[in-house]
Amino acid sequence: MIGNNQGEERHVLPRWRSISASIQAGELDQARHPKSSEVWKQVASQAERKTLAEFERIRLEWVKTGDISSAEELLAVSLVANNQNGADVLTAALTVTSNPNSRNAIKRVAERVSKGLTDEALAEHPRSRRNVISSIQRRKQLLKLNPRDGLLAAETALLHANIGQRKKSQKLIERALKTSPNDRYVLRAAVRFYCHDGNPDRALDVVRQSSRLNFDPWLRAAELATCATLGQAPRGWRKAKALVESGHFSDHSISELAAQIGTFELESGSRKKALALLRQGVKSPTENTVAQIEHVGRETALFVPEELIGDLSSSHEAVAHAAYWDSNWDLALNACERWFEIEPFSTKPAIFSSFVASVRSTSLDRGLALGLAALEANPGDPTLLNNIAVIHAYKGNLSKAKAALEQVHIGADEDDKVTNLATRGLVAIRSGAVDEGVQTYTDAVTLALKNKRYVSALRAYCFLGREISRGDREAAQLFADGVDKTISKLKRAGYSIPRDVVVLRSQYDKLDPQDSGPLFQVPSSIIPHLEVPE
Repeated sequence: MIGNNQGEERHVLPRWRSISASIQAGELDQARHPKSSEVWKQVASQAERKTLAEFERIRLEWVKTGDISSAEELLAVSLVANNQNGADVLTAALTVTSNPNSRNAIKRVAERVSKGLTDEALAEHPRSRRNVISSIQRRKQLLKLNPRDGLLAAETALLHANIGQRKKSQKLIERALKTSPNDRYVLRAAVRFYCHDGNPDRALDVVRQSSRLNFDPWLRAAELATCATLGQAPRGWRKAKALVESGHFSDHSISELAAQIGTFELESGSRKKALALLRQGVKSPTENTVAQIEHVGRETALFVPEELIGDLSSSHEAVAHAAYWDSNWDLALNACERWFEIEPFSTKPAIFSSFVASVRSTSLDRGLALGLAALEANPGDPTLLNNIAVIHAYKGNLSKAKAALEQVHIGADEDDKVTNLATRGLVAIRSGAVDEGVQTYTDAVTLALKNKRYVSALRAYCFLGREISRGDREAAQLFADGVDKTISKLKRAGYSIPRDVVVLRSQYDKLDPQDSGPLFQVPSSIIPHLEVPE
């Protein structure tokens, strides 16, 4: 049985992107201190003067030296100062674009400055391993010249994470935190890295040590999301709400914070307060907010996400899940591939893509490609390996399926054990050991029922039913009857039935044994019983 991340908890943990992409996403705008509008005006005026002075200092340095490091620095500060039209900036941009050692993110900025296209979306990092390694090497040279460049260190850490070099990524994150301990880009990158690395406690420590936390809604959202990931009650609840209600920030800047607080309120049963906050979050939502609200609406069934958000298209993650529920498999796969481009270090888009491909039983190559790409950044991940094994089995590559399964190390998670057993059952059936495969699937169903994972039991039963339908039409009808009865029971008990279960059940009647695989008979005595409570 294929693993999937449907039903998992979700929170607005920061996206971790390149600096240029973060700028374009509006994640690095100036945060305002919510004391009073008069105080903010003074702070803003001081910040503007400081930015202009810094721009002028770097511009003169560039004119004096003409070196590539100064050119890149001038381009970076020109974005913050919103000044890309001067002759010196244009000359710096042309210098950067012609230099093979220029770092990729700034080179993309330079190309657009030289063409007058600074308002267009900037490109993400290259995805191929060769390009990533080349980009890392260029950044290493720049870090030697600029050892205190925390943003560059954090961005380079992202590249290492994208190809599975977590220790190197961690060293650079720690370096960035030492040199830029209160920079929003560095702090959000650190939170995302440590959560990705399975160390959310460290993520929480990092963000709570920042002096910016009490007046930066982006950082407060990251802190609350990390608390939720750890299952901890939020701290500084009143301060967090005050940031949303202060009126000192743009709707975009408080979007993720409002969405995360709204999620907490919904979980505590305060539906009215929750919906008000979620509506606040969608006034000018980030892509992450759209994904969060789509998830909350889908999981709680308390509101229709599209009615609250209006348009899901700004978030590929949200589109992927919505398309799944609409049985729009091509759209779901397309969205997963775009989602993966945003977070190539994450397992989630690849797990969901391989899951969708397996349920559909077509486009298996696309699901496999994304699974293998994500495995590069997450070697040994049990769910990715399991899903790769499933797709290889469906494609008839049984030796590769078995090889993938041999690499899976199952821990204490009972759901992982159920999934692994079912996959071993699939491989056995496809290898011709039908009775053994059915028994292994039965073990998976039994374990899921024992742990009261009734939907997981139903899903394993459905996948087994599809395998049986390929060779034994009479036995397939017994499975169909069992699925129909179980769906009715679970609905009466208030369970939401996953879309894939409905699709798998519908495939039983469409499979022609003679076209699907070799004929075989399954004794009714070995067909598992699926007993769930009323």
